[in-house]
Amino acid sequence: MAFDIAALDLGGAERQVLEVASGLRERGHDVLLVVNKSASHYAEYLGSVPLRELHRTSRLDASVMFDIRRALQAFKADVCVCVDFNALLWGRLAAASLGCRVVIAEHATRAVTPLTIRVTNRLLSGMTDSVIACAEAQVESLVRGGHQVTKITVVRNGVDVKRFTRDVDGAGTVRRELGVPPDALVVGLVAAHRLEKRHDRFISLLERLPLKGINGWGVMVGGGPLMKRTSAMAKASSVSERLRVIGSRTEMPAIYSACDVVVLVSDDIETFPLCFLEAEACGVPVVGLDTGGVRETMIAGETGFVVDSDNLEGMTSTLAALLADRDKRLRMGRAGRQWVKRKLSRDAMVDGYERVLTGGKAAGHSER
Repeated sequence: MAFDIAALDLGGAERQVLEVASGLRERGHDVLLVVNKSASHYAEYLGSVPLRELHRTSRLDASVMFDIRRALQAFKADVCVCVDFNALLWGRLAAASLGCRVVIAEHATRAVTPLTIRVTNRLLSGMTDSVIACAEAQVESLVRGGHQVTKITVVRNGVDVKRFTRDVDGAGTVRRELGVPPDALVVGLVAAHRLEKRHDRFISLLERLPLKGINGWGVMVGGGPLMKRTSAMAKASSVSERLRVIGSRTEMPAIYSACDVVVLVSDDIETFPLCFLEAEACGVPVVGLDTGGVRETMIAGETGFVVDSDNLEGMTSTLAALLADRDKRLRMGRAGRQWVKRKLSRDAMVDGYERVLTGGKAAGHSER
């Protein structure tokens, strides 16, 4: 089983590819990871999966197809999973030229798919065996993007429930490090600092909470190009003394455990946000705006809440009520942990990929 991906940048899609590849290798499959550009992150995974870096920098560099082909041929790949447009084009052509089964793994939901991607998907549909989506809400956009609906299988993202579990001691350490009182109510946002993640909206949410009788703290976790901008907005806020911007961290179970609720306030479509799965696995309830597959990451009303998109007032009220009810948070947190263990674990995700990649499940059915 080969996985061809454009690059290993920081992102949920990249991490899921590594989780699936390493999980399949643990089950005895021969696995190769081909990175068309470079593997600049995730060193903790790279020792567990054989890696071939091609160091091609342009997405339109056709010579990468021959590099991929040589790598697949030497590996004697039976199936190639292609991720990101660079791989969807060149990796698909390289694999098909060897008679290797081609599987596409789609992690994005696009309101409008670029013409180049639509044309590529339609022209290369005949050489595509299966398309893996990670949310039911994603399927319509994939069909608009040129994929055949009969070839689409939904395999939802999953997290390692052994790693992501409640860490009370770590939570205390995180709070002391950040200067957050032990009894403070903390709202977490785990998201890269990009425009569509709307860190400004998160800050506004924290500013509104006192009007509901809640003096909550906010912690924004993640790297990204706009981190300095976010820090400046936080310093200018009326609740700046209760806002923390801490960048990317490795001890995420402790970070989640230090939060009372984790939220998402994105403008853009959240296909299937991993941070909600991770938070729930750590026993933390979640609240998100209704976009993409957010609803599929929780049991609404039992492990978290979904609020109408752009309804910041509704989110403020929902969040305030949850922060004011400790017993409810604990109850939802326990339910969230069980939900993820049962339906959204790493093992469940690897099961789904394994069935598709070994031909054990026909395309067109959801891995529920």
